[in-house]
Amino acid sequence: MDGVIEVNELTKRYGGTTAVNGLTFTVRSGRV
Repeated sequence: MDGVIEVNELTKRYGGTTAVNGLTFTVRSGRV
C-alpha cells in the first residue's frame, strides 16, 4: 500500500547534538 507521507533516513541536529538519526516511516491514508 502506498503511503500518504513517507520519510526515509531523516536526521535532525541541534548544533552538535543529534536528536534523530536515520528515522524512516510511512503514514497510510486515513491515519492523519
